[in-house]
Amino acid sequence: MRTALVVAILWAGAANAQPSLFEQANALHKEGFKEHDAAKLARAHELYQQYLAKSADDADATASFYDAELLFNLQRYDDAATMYERVTTLAPKGRFASQAAYAFVIAAKNAVKPAARDGGPPCPDLKPCAIAPDRRRLLAAFDRYLALVADGPQRPIIEYRKAKLLYDEQHFAEAAPIFDHVFVAYAGNELATYAANLEMDCWALLKREHELRALVERVKKSPIMNDATTRQQVRDNEAALKKLGK
Repeated sequence: MRTALVVAILWAGAANAQPSLFEQANALHKEGFKEHDAAKLARAHELYQQYLAKSADDADATASFYDAELLFNLQRYDDAATMYERVTTLAPKGRFASQAAYAFVIAAKNAVKPAARDGGPPCPDLKPCAIAPDRRRLLAAFDRYLALVADGPQRPIIEYRKAKLLYDEQHFAEAAPIFDHVFVAYAGNELATYAANLEMDCWALLKREHELRALVERVKKSPIMNDATTRQQVRDNEAALKKLGK
């Protein structure tokens, strides 16, 4: 056990030591955040990056997380997403893994740029659209969260948002099974209703009558039939299926 004298000597030595790059960055980060000083935050980011350029151990994950938080506060979402992703890669079971995985989703979402076709017509002939790089990264962020955070409270909405992004990009065959999982696994969540309705859309748009009929039958036996929109969609789909003679 260390004596009080030894501890005092060690403390004195530490006090006289030159702060490391990480310590300098962290101090400036705290000051800049407290004072809302963008210049200090920018300098802290530079110091974090200098530290990370020289470091090659697990401390990278901590510095990367702090730098990601700093960049997020500066609304530099693209850069923040890159750093949050780095944290989850460096230390997937580390102290900040869950926080970084969710923050990666939020930063990647905020970094998505409006597509030229947003608000316009869909891709021709209901074919799958080419997914832009920023949206592909958001899909990757969804996957990273789902892989790392087994029991996270955000799992239902992350799964739903992943399916909805694919749906919006007209990747109906990929979106449908994810919607189905939300419908089945989170039956008590309000997202189950939205998921089932959009899954019915997917199969109808794909003209996959067998899958649509099977889903309609499952939906009719589920609690979400209490929803008026769902009941109407079931009726519409049954009428369409009847016309096809299936």
